[in-house]
Amino acid sequence: MKRVTKFLVVLTIVLGFTLVASSSQASAKNVIPASLRGHWYLFHGDTKQSDRMVITKYRIGTKFVGDSHWRIYSGAKYIKSIRTYELTVSKFKNGYYKLEQSHTDNFRILKRLNSHISGKTYPVLREYNPYSHLVSLWTNVKL
Repeated sequence: MKRVTKFLVVLTIVLGFTLVASSSQASAKNVIPASLRGHWYLFHGDTKQSDRMVITKYRIGTKFVGDSHWRIYSGAKYIKSIRTYELTVSKFKNGYYKLEQSHTDNFRILKRLNSHISGKTYPVLREYNPYSHLVSLWTNVKL
């Protein structure tokens, strides 16, 4: 009788830890920092058109010049087949944030700053591309 009781207690503890671990993982969404949220525009001087990016608490959406649809990735959307979220957010020591679509090479490295453009100070998102080492400035107003 003691062995059966001991076995049931151990089994209950193991199942309890398993359930708690799996439920906490499924409820932990990837929240995008408040400093990056908003409507952002990347102006192309040669065509006088702008790419658009909208960042909310859990989503990032981009629409490029010439595209007819938005590309939207969500940090709240859990993909069961690969056991991760569609969008992951990580922070670097230098203040940049990496917003990455899971299991792809699609990512953005962003940092919010203030920049002087045409004599005025605007909040901007600095996007760094590690492959080409180019920096793009997204503004919150259409210039």
